[in-house]
Amino acid sequence: MVNNKCISILMILAVSTMLVTAEPPYSVDFDLRNIVGFNDNVINADDILAYIQEKYPTSPLLEEDGIGECFITAGQRNNVNPAFLVATAELEGRFGTAGWAANNLNCHNTMGYDIQDQGPGQWSCIDSWCAMIQRVASAIAIGSNYYTQNRFTVSQVREKYATSPNSKAIVQFMNDLYIFSQNRKAKSLNVPAVDALSIGLPDGSKPSQVTLTLYVRDGSASGPIIQGAWVVGSDGSGNSFQQTTNSFGYVTLSGDPGRWSFKASADGYETNSWDQEIIDSGTKHAFLQKEEYREVIRINEYIDNSTAISCPPGSKSATCPSLYYCVDCDGNCIQSGTDYGRGWSCDLGKWNYRPMSLSDLGTYRTTIDRVYYVPYDSDASMVIANVRYEKGVQFKHGFSPNKNVYADFNLNGAYSHLSGFIGLDDKTSTCWGRNVTVTFIGDEIVLNTFDLYPGDLPVDVDIDLSGIRRLTVWIYRGTNCGTYVDLINMDLSK
Repeated sequence: MVNNKCISILMILAVSTMLVTAEPPYSVDFDLRNIVGFNDNVINADDILAYIQEKYPTSPLLEEDGIGECFITAGQRNNVNPAFLVATAELEGRFGTAGWAANNLNCHNTMGYDIQDQGPGQWSCIDSWCAMIQRVASAIAIGSNYYTQNRFTVSQVREKYATSPNSKAIVQFMNDLYIFSQNRKAKSLNVPAVDALSIGLPDGSKPSQVTLTLYVRDGSASGPIIQGAWVVGSDGSGNSFQQTTNSFGYVTLSGDPGRWSFKASADGYETNSWDQEIIDSGTKHAFLQKEEYREVIRINEYIDNSTAISCPPGSKSATCPSLYYCVDCDGNCIQSGTDYGRGWSCDLGKWNYRPMSLSDLGTYRTTIDRVYYVPYDSDASMVIANVRYEKGVQFKHGFSPNKNVYADFNLNGAYSHLSGFIGLDDKTSTCWGRNVTVTFIGDEIVLNTFDLYPGDLPVDVDIDLSGIRRLTVWIYRGTNCGTYVDLINMDLSK
């Protein structure tokens, strides 16, 4: 009869053998949209952290909480293999210990991003290492030089990314991380087995307290993390706890060992409840399934709002000097060629509605929680960096993190140019989230992308709309608090 101890050893050896047989998957022709290594749990956040610690123990990235999870989250959100981001951080700046990165630590740029031959560019500095990693992943996914130009492989992306692509070096670092993670797991499993009846410490006693790190993820135990998820429950002695997952998607719970009860919930997800034996400190992964989502569609809203002026136009019933006059709702004669405001004009005796700004045009279709149209001379206003603005569109992105939302505007090729300003309203300034990414897309082609930060002054928008039939404004926000994006004086020109 084989005892439990022998069975445990056999299982450990079998798992260890399985872990070390997989060949590193990365090559210069590897498609970065393939998340292999992460969707199969070979590489996790702790592996990335250990990899940096072993090779570059003085790296300033190690001083930033959750940096391993940041690489993974930034990659998964943008469909860029996180190993490529790690390898880029190693090659370009040795994780902040060499070259330009080490000499400009306040820029938090170990990615070599926007460091040109003539010097740093406008995007080369940011306020955290994680924010720069997120910026690079986003640029590859939705910027104008990479995925949108059908550059998907390691070599294709690197040829555009750097003057010295060094694709083979990137691949070597990616495979180094893969092998390091495999070996690390094999070592962690290949430990002396204890009797199956012994629970807790080697002598069979139970620890007085255990600490659990619980990640809450989207869709599966290896899916993207969910920020702002609510975790409530009780420990093995019935002591209750309640916490919200942080920006890296986890909570840290301490309590008595035994059978713990959990309930996790988040906006837009179904609540998940379960019981689990927690007898040792460690890390667990829970996941939530998304609720059935229905897109909110407002068809031709700008037509429905066509009377949104101080006095709607009337029919031709008054006695006017000639047929080349329009009549307002009070029976007043308006001469042809008169601009009546908010896109209305009297042309050759007929009223025409010609929106001259996005706020006049209105959205055709949107999944944004709330859209406010702010006209001139309105009590409603937009405030950015303590400056009040009128005339524009304000998008409210509510309390569902990690969700792209958008608004469509039908242009029908009638405009040649869009100009104005964009920024985060001060109602967003108390939010702990770092940045919001806004992308303008014309007929499925990226026209421009803006990274907005609470408290910053608005930035100029100057976009060529020639031939564009549909303009889409995409908003991505990774925080779990309300966000207000202000599009100020967004003028449309013919």
